[in-house]
This record gives sequence, structure tokens and C-alpha cells, in this order.
Amino acid sequence: MNKNKFKKKFLNYFEEKRRVKEDYFEDIYNLFLDILITVKKKGIVIIYGNGGSAAESEHFVAELVVKYFKVRKPIAAISLNSSGALLTAHSNDFNYETVFSRQIEAFARKENLFISMSTSGSSKNVISSLGLLNKLNLRNYILTSQKFKDTNKTKKTKKIIVKSSTTSTIQEHHLYIIHLVCEFLDEAL
Repeated sequence: MNKNKFKKKFLNYFEEKRRVKEDYFEDIYNLFLDILITVKKKGIVIIYGNGGSAAESEHFVAELVVKYFKVRKPIAAISLNSSGALLTAHSNDFNYETVFSRQIEAFARKENLFISMSTSGSSKNVISSLGLLNKLNLRNYILTSQKFKDTNKTKKTKKIIVKSSTTSTIQEHHLYIIHLVCEFLDEAL
């Protein structure tokens, strides 16, 4: 094994993380404010994604419902991908492309806030759900990457875009965003 080869990979990994650092403050602050509005309206923060984004959506929900640093009143939040029975039943009876849209129909209330997460920005089920959210004029965000292609279906969606095409960098920045929002919520609630 060539140690220098691995050292170069190691240094490149952290160089990309440093290079991608962008000023997300306005986007993060707006998401934080939308979550506060949702809390005041007694709505639910509804988060979802596929694969690693599914795991991050569940992580975000745990931080909102349980706590981040500060013990505070729990924030009503759910992850649309946390029920294996629901996901497999829908995928079997219908198809996976509408698995989030179907659940959004069930939770389609003006007081709720919807947050999708997609590393690729091209997951058919996420794009389909954004189309429905926009059609229903429901508040929604997507945490995604520079690969995301905006369409007429997604014009009303508020986007937090990590300017990278490297999966690990995108997912790590989504985690930074989640933690910063939770830190802001700790301060405000």
C-alpha cells in the first residue's frame, strides 16, 4: 500500500469540505423561522428523503422531538420514511415514485411544513412530491445539491443547495444545516 496515495485522498477530502463552505445563513435562518411559524400554528414539521437522506431526515426529526442541546418543549415532527410497512405497502400496491406524495396528501394542511432532502436532487419520488406541494401551495423546502434541476413544478419550493457534486460533502453539509437550525431553535424556544 502506498501511504502517500491515502494521504492525498485524506487531504483532498478535507479540502473539498473547506472549498464548498458557502454562506448558508439566509437560507438556514429562513428555515428556522418557518419552523417557528409551524410551532406557533401547532403544525407538524414533515421531513423525508431516500437512503442517506432518509437517515438524515430521521436524525432531524429526533433533534426536533427529543432535544438538541437544551431540554425544551418538543416540536411536532415526523419522517415520512420511518415506516417500513407503509413504504413497502405503497410500493407494492402503487409504486415508489408516489410514496411521498401519497403521504403528503394525508398531511396536507396549511399549518404543516414539508422538508425534503435529496443528495442527487433528482429522485423521482422527491420531485413528484415537490410538484404536489407546489400545486397545493404548501410551504416546503428541499435540502439538495448543485445537481438539482429546477422546473415549473418546483418553482415555489425554497431551496438550500450545497454547491458540490460529491455525495459525502452534500450529506455532511445537510447535517451542518440541520444542526444549525436546531441550535437556533434551542436559542429561540
